[in-house]
Amino acid sequence: LLIAKVLAAKKILLVTYNTKLKKETQIKIRKYGLKNIMSYNYHSLGSKLFHRSCFKDYQMDDLINSNPDIRDPLNLSVLILDELQDMTNLLYRFCIFFLAKLNATPQIVAMGDPFQTVYKHKGADERFLLLADRLFNADGPWEKCTLQKSFRVTKVCADFINECCLPFDAECLIQSDKPGSKIRYLEIDHWYSLPTATKIKNEIDLLMRDFNLKYEDIFVLAPSINKSTPVVGISNELSSQGISVFVSDCSE
Repeated sequence: LLIAKVLAAKKILLVTYNTKLKKETQIKIRKYGLKNIMSYNYHSLGSKLFHRSCFKDYQMDDLINSNPDIRDPLNLSVLILDELQDMTNLLYRFCIFFLAKLNATPQIVAMGDPFQTVYKHKGADERFLLLADRLFNADGPWEKCTLQKSFRVTKVCADFINECCLPFDAECLIQSDKPGSKIRYLEIDHWYSLPTATKIKNEIDLLMRDFNLKYEDIFVLAPSINKSTPVVGISNELSSQGISVFVSDCSE
């Protein structure tokens, strides 16, 4: 959105991965009174440009194969593709398809983080981000910009990510000067639900006692919440020990 603020004379389209991100961005656009930027996700953009239903993957595939004329060319100056590490082959095909229909090729801004490719199970591929300069046609040369400083995570978290999560030869380490509490580590066998849940419950009790937290202040990240994964057993054990657990089934 800062790009839209700085380039106030340019007409900008921001394409997000899913509906949730689109709606969050639209709220911010209205909040800051920006008039030169629109936000869509890929499927809603298909409906906007071609005036036909494009809310499902099979509808998008049909749209591309039927090759209709564009109904709303938008006359864009800048196209921002956000969270590009989550792009799939279908979404890439759609991008190339609608770009070829525009009156002029806009300046393309490809944004994302290859280390946050969390939708690989849906076909997401971070190479769409890493190789964007080869995969998308654009007027003029590409320039690579790296965002290193985080204004969200604490310095302790940034140090943990740099030392324990990123490859040793990573080009970009996270920088932060935001203060925060030390990270506590538990060494557990997550397949043994009862002892694992007991250890986690003790940690939750400690957080609630020392930091005056509530259950709703705590969230758990897990690779999957399928029934065959250990987090489900741990969640059930926590519930049996009196801790309320809410499991979201939202794919976004």
